[in-house]
Amino acid sequence: MTRIVLSAGAALLAAASLAAADPPVRYSTCDHAGISSTATRRHVNYLSVQSYLGCEFGQKVARIWIHDHCLSSCNVWEGNTAIAFCTSSKDSGTGGEWTTRCSKSGSTAVIIGWVRTG
Repeated sequence: MTRIVLSAGAALLAAASLAAADPPVRYSTCDHAGISSTATRRHVNYLSVQSYLGCEFGQKVARIWIHDHCLSSCNVWEGNTAIAFCTSSKDSGTGGEWTTRCSKSGSTAVIIGWVRTG
């Protein structure tokens, strides 16, 4: 009888730990046509956003960020509200591409791939 209770307890514990696991994060690739800035000499060539946020949010962040003169890390502001915090890093390789990751509520929400122009 003790074995049955212990086995049932172990099974319940295993099921509870599986139920508590976070679901996988899903991203959507978004249209980035026309997101560029002559002032900062940046052109977006890739845009991805967590699916639940939608491409409209990702495009908004990218459009605001692309005109900001921040390179290493900064907040993206919409009015008086910081809607994301972005950090940039140069990709390894010869293409001169950069990746900017923007967080919202502590997790990566938007990924911007970009290059310098002119």
